[in-house]
Amino acid sequence: MCIIDTRVVAIDSTEVTPASVHDSDKAIAPVEQAKKTVKTYPQYYLMDSDYDSTDIYETIRKDHHALAIVPYEPQRS
Repeated sequence: MCIIDTRVVAIDSTEVTPASVHDSDKAIAPVEQAKKTVKTYPQYYLMDSDYDSTDIYETIRKDHHALAIVPYEPQRS
């Protein structure tokens, strides 16, 4: 996962994991790290369908006051 500040096109946070670790298991750590390094908090987090998880939506909405934008993955519903 990589968090990019689109205002200045700079990488704020990144984490590389082995293939055995699912993306959704590591989604919140880079969000927390980016929150510590940016002056203005993101309003949106754009993620691919591997991050389609209720826990991620709720954490980003409640704890970070932002919106997670993730393509709907019907198999996971």
